[in-house]
Amino acid sequence: MMTKKYLTRKAQTSEMVGIILLIIVVSFVLLFSKLGAGREQVAKTESTIADFENIYLSTTITKFPYITEAGITLNELFGVLVCYDRDIENFGFDNNNQLIEINIPVVIQNNLDQLYGRDNWAIELDNRYCINSQNLVEDSCGYLFKEFVVYDFLFPLPCKVELRKGKIIISGDNT
Repeated sequence: MMTKKYLTRKAQTSEMVGIILLIIVVSFVLLFSKLGAGREQVAKTESTIADFENIYLSTTITKFPYITEAGITLNELFGVLVCYDRDIENFGFDNNNQLIEINIPVVIQNNLDQLYGRDNWAIELDNRYCINSQNLVEDSCGYLFKEFVVYDFLFPLPCKVELRKGKIIISGDNT
């Protein structure tokens, strides 16, 4: 026959094991909830960083507010070149009914040569075109200078309602 003392100890042991198991389960639940919250925080942080990058890129579009003689911004010329793959584009008629045809690479080269100096810059549009003081190449630019600074910017596409990314690479020698 089992004694009352033995049964009491067995009951106390069972209660202790139950409490320990309950503590372990609650600890695991809290641990996994904290890990989940940490993952959510990392996702929110990454999202915030991406938002700041987009804000930076969309504000850097103002790096090219330069207007050509025909009153067209360089950003618009970048978009036309990327959209339509034509060097010379017709922009309608001026006030004197003269046809406005613009040789896009030449206008870009002249404006940026005035701004940064001849052979001190290159511009890459949508990883498709590289324009520098000398020519227009249908390829990405790579790095043309020993010392350089790269600025990212966005430019609008007239053929689609979206923005594309460009880079201007400026020689560190004369900046």
